[in-house]
Amino acid sequence: MKKQDTRLCLDIGCGKNKRSGFIGIDKFKAPAVDIVLDLETEKLPFENETIDYVVADSFLEHLNSIEFVLSEAWRVMKKEAVFEVTVPYYRNSVEAQPYHRLRFGWTSFDSDKHRSLQDKNFFEIIERKLVFRGLDFFGLIPFIAEKNYCVYERWLSHFFPARQIKWLLKKEVEK
Repeated sequence: MKKQDTRLCLDIGCGKNKRSGFIGIDKFKAPAVDIVLDLETEKLPFENETIDYVVADSFLEHLNSIEFVLSEAWRVMKKEAVFEVTVPYYRNSVEAQPYHRLRFGWTSFDSDKHRSLQDKNFFEIIERKLVFRGLDFFGLIPFIAEKNYCVYERWLSHFFPARQIKWLLKKEVEK
């Protein structure tokens, strides 16, 4: 008999592309959406520390502010749960859309960027990665970007912009 996965996972801002096994949450009703909710103003309908994993794939850039979403995700996540975030890289003109309100770069989730999380609620960055597609000179550009982001950002990102940036954030709690 196969063991059933009992983890509770959220795909916030899922639109029509919800991850398998996840609860889909979006502002607009779609076949993949399980819960219709305005994530900028309405609280997630879950108790504190009940969620094992949260994903926001190509969603946060559509918001006016991410502070409320971050604090709500932090509230419902279990201790040491993971929040996976993927957004367009701010220098990539192909990814720039008129409905993208926010832009993200390498330091966007550093702890000093979000005042609402500075007191006791914060996320530890456990992984941060630029995602490239197309011409990257056999992996040289991603290698430079990962090893020395400042060199990439100042000299190379204008010519070889990443397509997306992805973070894995772990919920940290005050000790």
